[in-house]
Amino acid sequence: MMTTFEIKNKTKEKIRHQRIGRRIFSVLVAVVVFVTTYALVIPVVTASAGVYCGKEEHQHSDACYEEGMVCELEEHTPSLACYSNPEADAELTEEWEDTLPEEASGVYAEDLVAVAESQLDYKESDRNYEVAEDGVGLRGYTRYGDWNDEPYANWSMDFVAFSLF
Repeated sequence: MMTTFEIKNKTKEKIRHQRIGRRIFSVLVAVVVFVTTYALVIPVVTASAGVYCGKEEHQHSDACYEEGMVCELEEHTPSLACYSNPEADAELTEEWEDTLPEEASGVYAEDLVAVAESQLDYKESDRNYEVAEDGVGLRGYTRYGDWNDEPYANWSMDFVAFSLF
């Protein structure tokens, strides 16, 4: 038979576990909301810009036909890729080199940290991107990918290599 003290301790422990569970659940909900909002905002932001694919939006209508097709326009509905501006956020080598520390200390670890810290305000482009094979995901231009001759690559490894060299 359990004593009152043991019952109180088990109750307190159960309440503590419930609180921890609620906190974890709240954090997960916040992450889902953030990711969902971000995923919904990207197409809206890109759709509000002009198209860069070089094709005019056009759907053939009755006006395109008389006795035959008289319309010379290609039928085209802009896709997500049409809103990518290939010139946005692209940098010349001199521009990104200006973001690097002036001089190296000669201590490899310190120099690595200094280069990494010099890049803190830089972010992947949300206006110059490639559409992933799934047709939904985007891979934005980065100076790190461009430095490694793959401007739209997953930039995390390129950033590490960039910082090391």
